[in-house]
Amino acid sequence: MKTQKKRSFPVNPKLAALLRSIKPEDATGETKVFPAPKGGWIDAHNLANRPWHIVLERIGIEYRKLYQTRHTFITAALETPIMMSDGKMRFLEAKDIAKLVVTSAKIIYEHGESCLNGTEAHRISAAEVFVANLIITAQQVESALVWTANLTNITPTILRQHPSVLPILRMATAPPIARDLP
Repeated sequence: MKTQKKRSFPVNPKLAALLRSIKPEDATGETKVFPAPKGGWIDAHNLANRPWHIVLERIGIEYRKLYQTRHTFITAALETPIMMSDGKMRFLEAKDIAKLVVTSAKIIYEHGESCLNGTEAHRISAAEVFVANLIITAQQVESALVWTANLTNITPTILRQHPSVLPILRMATAPPIARDLP
């Protein structure tokens, strides 16, 4: 952890149930959720240089640094509505996300995400990232519906021909925790 401090992290009911299901009966406040194979802390260097490459390769994602998942989380958190305790859906604000990832809302808004425009990289705001991702996602959903005949023809052949259908199916069947890296 960046600050080496314990902190609460909100999860949706489905993820909470999954975590409870893998929790050892003898768990204490010191029990790690995801310990290293021999117990103790996972060595980030070993993770990034060994299984991380294998996992990305197996799921067909181009290599990226493990740290980039932080940026993916921030972007996803900005664009994914969550159910509040009163039953209403709302988007997290940058200040809420900043607390979760131990940064400031100012940094989230200032840095945005790097995007490519033709051959030239430029910086855009988090709001622009949200709108761009919304448009891209709508196009991906539209393509998935065409390829699968409005989800009536989901076959192994279709999934092999159009692997980008899988994240759309996950998003449609298990939001908001079902996320794929771009």
